[in-house]
Amino acid sequence: MVFTSRLFSTNKKKWLSLFALLNIQVASAQNSTDFDWASVEPSPEFSWVDCFSKFQCARFQVPLDYSDPNNTQTAAIAVIKLNATVDSSDTAYGGPLFYNPGGPGLSGVTNAFKGSAAYLQGIFGNQFDIIGFDPRGVGQSTPKISSTVFKSEEEMINWVKDEDIDLNATMDSLPHAWARAQALGQVAESRDKNGTLNFVTTDFVAIDMLAMSEALGQEKLQYYGGSYGTALGSVFATMFPDRVGRVVVDGCLDMDDYFSTDLADNIMDADKTMQAFYDGCHAAGPEACAFYASSPAEIQANVEAIYASIRAQPVPTFDGDDSFGILTYDNLRAIVLAALKNPQPVLFPIMAAAFAELSAGNATGLSQILGDGASESGDFDNMINEISIWCSDAEPSDLDASQLREYMSNINSTFSGMFSLQIMTWCTGWRVHPEGRFRGPVGANTSSPLLVIGNTADPVTPLSAAKKMSASFPGSGLLIQDSPGLLTMSDPNFARIPILDYYLSSTPEDRQRFLSQLQNALINVGFLYLSNPPVSQSLVEDLRSYIPRLFSLPQDEKDKVKMSNSPHFLGYSRLGAELTKGLVDYREQYDFGTPDECQWRPGEPDSINGFGYPDEQLIPGFRNTFETYLTQISTLANEFIRLMSEALGLPPDGLARFYDSKDKMHDLFAKSCNIPFLPRPTSQRLKLLQASPHPGLQVQKLSGEWIDAPPIPGTFIINLGRALEFVTDGLVRATSHRVISPPSGPNSTPRYSIPYFHNIRQDVWIKDEKLDVPPEILKLKEIRGNLHTTDSIKNSDYETDVSGDVYLNGRVK
Repeated sequence: MVFTSRLFSTNKKKWLSLFALLNIQVASAQNSTDFDWASVEPSPEFSWVDCFSKFQCARFQVPLDYSDPNNTQTAAIAVIKLNATVDSSDTAYGGPLFYNPGGPGLSGVTNAFKGSAAYLQGIFGNQFDIIGFDPRGVGQSTPKISSTVFKSEEEMINWVKDEDIDLNATMDSLPHAWARAQALGQVAESRDKNGTLNFVTTDFVAIDMLAMSEALGQEKLQYYGGSYGTALGSVFATMFPDRVGRVVVDGCLDMDDYFSTDLADNIMDADKTMQAFYDGCHAAGPEACAFYASSPAEIQANVEAIYASIRAQPVPTFDGDDSFGILTYDNLRAIVLAALKNPQPVLFPIMAAAFAELSAGNATGLSQILGDGASESGDFDNMINEISIWCSDAEPSDLDASQLREYMSNINSTFSGMFSLQIMTWCTGWRVHPEGRFRGPVGANTSSPLLVIGNTADPVTPLSAAKKMSASFPGSGLLIQDSPGLLTMSDPNFARIPILDYYLSSTPEDRQRFLSQLQNALINVGFLYLSNPPVSQSLVEDLRSYIPRLFSLPQDEKDKVKMSNSPHFLGYSRLGAELTKGLVDYREQYDFGTPDECQWRPGEPDSINGFGYPDEQLIPGFRNTFETYLTQISTLANEFIRLMSEALGLPPDGLARFYDSKDKMHDLFAKSCNIPFLPRPTSQRLKLLQASPHPGLQVQKLSGEWIDAPPIPGTFIINLGRALEFVTDGLVRATSHRVISPPSGPNSTPRYSIPYFHNIRQDVWIKDEKLDVPPEILKLKEIRGNLHTTDSIKNSDYETDVSGDVYLNGRVK
């Protein structure tokens, strides 16, 4: 469903799409009209031309009417492709992956070049070509729905501006909308001289997808669709069950409701999503949530008081010279709906700040949600596209306004007037209902199982619909994500720490898949497990066996190599000697340097021996075992830095200049007591961790929630330093972590860890460094959203100090 806003820019109105899948567009100076689509000759074979810098475009010719072989009319489908980074002849090539951005009636072309294609490639892998397209009648595909119904763009815009958002806002909203629907239906039927509107239904789009997939040499379809895209995906799978390859449907519509336009069941979780805002605001506290109150119930009451106030008296808005208008009750509800689709951490904090301003009579903050107004006329096409496609798909309806009002009174949702009622009202006036079209039910035994995904608190595509969809396709997989928002991609938080297989990086056919997984871990997580590392597992076990003995040495022997005697921050630290953010960290530790750096000179006292090793006679064989381990892990770290460079689109040596060579590394052996380690990101360095088999390590998500990162045998835990986050301008994440130590008791044992740190060069001015990261990868930062500020190493330190001084400031207590 689509609704419009009454907050105006100086010339156009901003559209907010209700059932949009990939509303993750980044700022772009380009519009789909900036490319001369008319210069591309439609063809039943793909003839690609370069477009929008990094993309290729084509117009794919299809029959207008598949049901009548004698009808020679054709349609031209606008298609855009983000190429895989591996050649199609490579065994690693994954083929074309089609996607639909929801709607119905949204432009897949526009979504692709404004960020969605790069985002999807980051998720599924750079070995796939990402294919976006404008469904027939939509965007740059011809013939166009909007050109059929309206005589001019001005007529269309004027009609859109008069649309009510919430049909429950006033007593006359519903009768007014019903009358408009009848008028629109008559106009559309009268002006459709060539019968264009008969051929924009979802089943014809499914046939178009099959034709495009075949033209690209693929027997079976690979597809990702969310929200309305699940309607297209499920219709395709029902019509062509033997042509289903890898198909993912995320955020499912109830298809029985879709074809009847009765969406009451689809909005059952909208209030649950709103409750997530109340609960999250209260849990975040007054410092993080601007609309905080003493309980979730009080926050809800305060929101409802604002609704009542705005309903009684709209609020004027003014945002400098760019926009002005009034904020009405139905407009506010529409904005809240938009925020519920993309909740935390993207829009929930903005919504909280906006509510706080509204409570003081100021509506300016809402402009952050709405943006700067419509960017192209296609934004106004969305409503007529949706009406034409959905109402042509649906069974005819002859309900009048009084029957619609009775229907609305039986829906138990605060957002009922915006969802089911609006599309149902539109379709009462629609007169184009082509015979023989597919109108359900969906379901089939497919050649490959579908993957069906649902969120636990999705405002418009509830989990119950995902379960129903999965049951309709025997053998399909059902993935449930415990988060609010529209689709799993509305939650940029990670649910678990990714596990990457290092072996894949060594094989040409799998290297690209590894780099794609690594890119996701670098940008969206900041932590990862690395399995099958080129470090001897028996060596790791030997080293582990020394650690309890190392910490069991007599205290006077440990004090002989204490760090306070070393000018190099190496050696032993007593329990409680370490500070984090000015507070005591209750751990005991050794820091050891690499063997081939001269830190101690003959004739100097043993107390300043820079290596910090205990007496060899007390723990024989330890030093040799450790130095062998250090050689192997430093080699791994250097190779991993090359892999990180490639994953960020840089040359293999793109990051090497920031890191010290292998003679500047050191390891730290830590033993924790029964008191938690305080939260921190890794400061400057790349860290590779081995730990005893104790739970306790936790990693912080963007939302502030902590998730467990237990040790996995045969893996290293890797996390990224703050300096790498800084030098990539926040593209890479330096994620905060902490340790919840084992509980005390007669059977408790200490937690030991062996973190290896690969240092940033101490003489580099990071503020002067510039990485030439490709723009399509930089876009992924905006898609993910901003990171929370962490203060173990402040960005401002890198603005004023050389990296060595920043490191020194972090070590001196």
